[in-house]
Amino acid sequence: MSRSISFLEFLNYIRARPRWSYDAHWRLQVDFLPDDHSNITFGSVRNLPGLLASVGIGEEIKSHNPSYGGKVTSKGLGKFAKTLPQKLSDENLEDYGDFLSDECLEILNVLYGDDIRLYDEMIAS
Repeated sequence: MSRSISFLEFLNYIRARPRWSYDAHWRLQVDFLPDDHSNITFGSVRNLPGLLASVGIGEEIKSHNPSYGGKVTSKGLGKFAKTLPQKLSDENLEDYGDFLSDECLEILNVLYGDDIRLYDEMIAS
């Protein structure tokens, strides 16, 4: 690519490719799981220290991601969905919902529906 892309363009880029060709960062989580989901434990990144402690990893792990801990409190406002990254530098990005337009949510539900369904099943049980 000769330029950066918006979040919506990124989702459309992924959607235009066959699922088997996704980069490991974009692949569905269910692609990494065995077919038998009986031994799966779910945790939330909102409680990352507790999740790490539950698998025996201590405080020495630090997050270097400046967006760690960001929240999605608005659903589908999407005011930045079509904004290029270089235009975001002066914006207040406290809420990831600002990237989630209705169109983005629709695409995410299609792309990652299997992950969403499995998560819902595991939380319900």
